[in-house]
Order: sequence, then C-alpha cells, then structure tokens
Amino acid sequence: MWIDDGKIGTSAIATQVPLLHNQRGILLAVTQVPPKGAKLHADKGLNFPDTVLHLSPLTCKDYQDLEIVASQADIAKLEPYPQNALE
Repeated sequence: MWIDDGKIGTSAIATQVPLLHNQRGILLAVTQVPPKGAKLHADKGLNFPDTVLHLSPLTCKDYQDLEIVASQADIAKLEPYPQNALE
C-alpha cells in the first residue's frame, strides 16, 4: 500500500489485528520513504496498485444523493471511474 501519492510505501505484516470497539485493522511496515523522510498526516490518500478491492467506492449516502442528481440532471460524473456497471 502506498500513502500520500506514493511518498510512503508499506507492506502488510498482519491482518485482522484487534482494535478498539471490536474493530479489526491491518498492521503495516513502512518499506519506503523519501531520502529526507516523510511525516504521515491526516487526510492523505491510499493507493493499492495491482490490487482488486471488493469494495464499493460509493457510500450509502452517495447512492441516495445520486438518485436525486439522476432525477434532476442530464449527466453526472463519477470519479474515480467506476469499475463495473453496478458502480
């Protein structure tokens, strides 16, 4: 997994790591950083190259909003591009 537009590279060490409130997470090891290092900040993007994620890019709220938009607009643009017709 890459963080912050590929500035920080990671590799999964463990999956299904117990977190608070009965949540699960993934333990990552940092494998690549710029020569001068990098700081991890909130709201940075995550990239999963060469990985198929069986997740919807849209939330339930997005689908609700899209119904309203579709009834009012001639065209709507989704980004990133949908992966299949269901999205």
